[in-house]
Amino acid sequence: MPVRHTRRAIRSLVVTTLATLLLPAVSFAQVGGAANADVTSARAGVAAMGKQWNTEVNRETARLYVALHRQRDSSGIRRIPDVNYGPRVREKLDLFVPTQGFDQLGPVIVYLHGGESTGGDKIVTGTDDLLYSNVAKWAARVGGVGVNANYQPSGTDDIRRLIDWVRRNAAQYGGDRSSRVGPESPVPF
Repeated sequence: MPVRHTRRAIRSLVVTTLATLLLPAVSFAQVGGAANADVTSARAGVAAMGKQWNTEVNRETARLYVALHRQRDSSGIRRIPDVNYGPRVREKLDLFVPTQGFDQLGPVIVYLHGGESTGGDKIVTGTDDLLYSNVAKWAARVGGVGVNANYQPSGTDDIRRLIDWVRRNAAQYGGDRSSRVGPESPVPF
């Protein structure tokens, strides 16, 4: 699927920051991903694990979804890895942008993964960097700038530095710092 890079493609997507503990996968039903049988199988596997969340469930969920992410086409998306956003060694982010550039600045989506089970790492071990980065890739696929970052699970200072970095630097990567979650949003970029 080619990357669409106009604001019209994402008119309803004026999201700037996603902070979530949801399953590590953007819905394939929404973005037209893997075959229905594979999606159904992954969902059934997740449902079979029940409602308790722990390290083993996290590992199994990653295993179920990584196979689906391997099927996703990432052509047309450029990854800019390990950009420093703060003074600490671990304060690094990956940017995902459309390779064809932008007609106009697009929204910036900062994905803040749950962090606890990965120690705040932007890469889930054993997933070939396919989980967590999937949200940032999705942002680039629909014409925005995706950000996936390391941070300390209790790192409010890390998050503050990350948001400050995005505010200062988004435009040079095609991001529109004026995008908002909504009129009540306290964090306009």
